[in-house]
Amino acid sequence: MSASRSRRNPLSRTPGGRRDLILPCLLALAALLLLPSCGNDGGPTGTDGPPVKKWTFMLYDAADVNNVYDPMDDFCQRMNSGADLNVLVLQDTRDDSARIWYVDGDHSKVVRRELGEVNTGNTETLRGFLEYAREYYPSERSILAVYGHGQGWLGACSDATNGNDYLTMEEMRAALASERGADLVLFTGACLMGAVESAYELRHCCGIYMGSENLSYYCWWDYPMEDICRTLHTNPGITTLDLAACIIDFIWEDSSRWESFDWDESLTMSAIRMDRMSDLVENLDDLAADYLADPARLREAMDEVGQDVTAFYNHYPDIYDLAREVLRHEPADSTRDALSALMASLEEAVVAECHDEGLDGSHGLTVYFPFGSHSGSTTLYGSGIGLDFIADTSWDELLEDYPYPPLDAHGTAGAPGPPATTGYCPGDLRPAASGPASTP
Repeated sequence: MSASRSRRNPLSRTPGGRRDLILPCLLALAALLLLPSCGNDGGPTGTDGPPVKKWTFMLYDAADVNNVYDPMDDFCQRMNSGADLNVLVLQDTRDDSARIWYVDGDHSKVVRRELGEVNTGNTETLRGFLEYAREYYPSERSILAVYGHGQGWLGACSDATNGNDYLTMEEMRAALASERGADLVLFTGACLMGAVESAYELRHCCGIYMGSENLSYYCWWDYPMEDICRTLHTNPGITTLDLAACIIDFIWEDSSRWESFDWDESLTMSAIRMDRMSDLVENLDDLAADYLADPARLREAMDEVGQDVTAFYNHYPDIYDLAREVLRHEPADSTRDALSALMASLEEAVVAECHDEGLDGSHGLTVYFPFGSHSGSTTLYGSGIGLDFIADTSWDELLEDYPYPPLDAHGTAGAPGPPATTGYCPGDLRPAASGPASTP
């Protein structure tokens, strides 16, 4: 697989510059062959309550979707609990009742709670899983991995048994906030979740947010899960941001295993630090306010650069690439300053990211901007749907006032725009009752 990657601004710094992140990764991986299998299942036993470990890794496996791949068995092959790590899974599939599993030291799954039918698109299901983990498998730090169909700023984890209900970003935030959040939130196999609107919603609920700007497949996380697990076993004291940078490295290094499949050249993945999200969104709002005074200026720039901007599904341009291309054609000094500030704040927010060569304009986060015309999704976006991003910025107002190009005789927008990426996850953001499997 031909590809490129870059790292930006790890959280840990030294007076002479950034901390070297390669050593922690190498130390963790060097111990792979030396690590013994741990037999302790870490269950809630004893009069003093369950032991408090260093880490709990929680997989929210929302596989109650038609024709979707369930990663449970592959996940258990890669992950196992140990002296410093609990591994838990809430699994909900199309054809069976839901359960909470504990993955023991021998990679065996042990049922901890029978849940019956649950709706993984409901806040209480996620909140209950987080509460169970905190009460019975307490730890100093935690990781929540979310598996299921992603819909960008609308949310993720649609549940076919329950009318394709899905978790909105507001609902995810509510569940996480009620249970003390997580150190890292990883969207594994959920498409389009590398969206600024989604990340901003969880800014107070986690330290690191990881997702793809593009389509996403669980296979990108399959082998990295083993690397993550071994890192937590051998180096449980690793900083959150060093771990995030290592995870991006793991995903990149293992991506060559999948280069013969149809989704080759579609990989994007980024690790975003939440303590920089407010600055990023403030700069994005400043830019929106600047263009609101004269939206036609933005239209003029977009007519010039639309084809050059890296965007996904013709609705989700990469923030940095959009700003960089518009900057090339923007004459006003104040707007140029706003564009430059936005680019700089994006670089500060991205801990690390990787992308395939054909996606060199990918820098870590998208923002909703329908290039072609005002659509039903734009109206839904403007309604807010509980997003802090809509409440805190005038971006939706800019989209409403933007002079979209007129439709031609065939009802097609005539303005240039980036070609839509192909694959499942339709641009209208509606969860499908059925569709192709997310991974083989």
